[in-house]
Amino acid sequence: MDKKDFIFSEHARASVFNIFTALLCQPEEDLIRNNEVFDTLGLALNNVNPECSEIAGRMQEAMKHSTAQKLLIEYTRLFIGPFKSLVPPYSSLYFGSDTLMSDETVWVVDFYRKAGLKFDQETKEVPDHIAIETEFMYWLIHNEINALDAGDRDKSFSLWENQREFFDKHYKKWAPEFCERVATETNDEYFRVLAECLKRFINDVEIPAFPE
Repeated sequence: MDKKDFIFSEHARASVFNIFTALLCQPEEDLIRNNEVFDTLGLALNNVNPECSEIAGRMQEAMKHSTAQKLLIEYTRLFIGPFKSLVPPYSSLYFGSDTLMSDETVWVVDFYRKAGLKFDQETKEVPDHIAIETEFMYWLIHNEINALDAGDRDKSFSLWENQREFFDKHYKKWAPEFCERVATETNDEYFRVLAECLKRFINDVEIPAFPE
């Protein structure tokens, strides 16, 4: 893959991670009623995996038959719960730990720091929340592209290596299981299709080889 094709592919993957970051957060009226978000997601997915693009279309269709209040209730039931979450959105709980802020969480925070990103201590969520880790994937790809565009090949390659390590050793090992649990536990078609789309993207879309 040459530099032009690499950047094109990485722009598409970055866009997908960026949109999924927003969709994995608490539902907001402005976002879920914004058809442009789903159009952009579908276009980006079509550039890396057309089958995922079709699933994104079903997600947009499911949204038309829901409401912000209904989605918020289901989001709370799945990921927060009155007593405990049906589907924990924290990676540490998928690596054998029964509590948050485990050794896996420390590894995640250390990895953020190694990549040059300091975790904001004022952030209300735990560092290994699915939305935060997804945003980190976006951050790595976005800065990798910027560095390559600026002619800083060494920095770009370092970010690409960080992306590959974080994805292969951590993100891909737990996020698909998270998606499977969502699909099993949810009563809402939108969340079911969202989980299906994210899982397919993670499993089917590979990180492109860094250009020579």
